Order: sequence, then structure tokens, then C-alpha cells
Amino acid sequence: MESISRLPFSVLKIDKCLINHVCETRVKILVDHIIKLSKALNMRVLAEGVETTEQLDVLRKIKCDEIQGFYYARPMPEAQFIEYVRKSDNHKKL
Repeated sequence: MESISRLPFSVLKIDKCLINHVCETRVKILVDHIIKLSKALNMRVLAEGVETTEQLDVLRKIKCDEIQGFYYARPMPEAQFIEYVRKSDNHKKL
């Protein structure tokens, strides 16, 4: 644990393989503890691969800092992304 605390990074990214099961009690507890430990080490936490409202709700409840995934949008070229943001209110939610 000491060596982890000295690593030079400020964001911890939680992989989709955990996020896929974050609504299950045991995985939720694990992710919650990962987030708490990361914050205690002054790191931000990003959840990758969020696809459902249920996953989003759990991650918000356990105070995940950043959320990315198909819940918001599929990958798209830059020009399409700019148009997507202009035409929607999604930028207010991000």
C-alpha cells in the first residue's frame, strides 16, 4: 500500500468489468471501498463503461467523481460530438 500511495497519478479509473456488476452487493461494496481509498489518497475516481441508469445511480450514491460510458453516448467523431452537444441539454448534465 505504501508504494501505491507514492505513485505519480491523480486519477484512478475503474474498469468496465467491475462496473458491469456494480449493482451486485459484493461488487458495490468493493467499488465503494476503492473510491474511499482513492479519495483518502487525494485521487479522483473515474468509472468506465457505465451503460445503465442503475449503474449510474449506484456510482453517484457512492460518490464516484467522473463517469463515462454508453449511458451518455457512443463514441463519435469530434464534429459529430460538437453537434451533439449543441443540439442537446446533455452538456448541462456532464
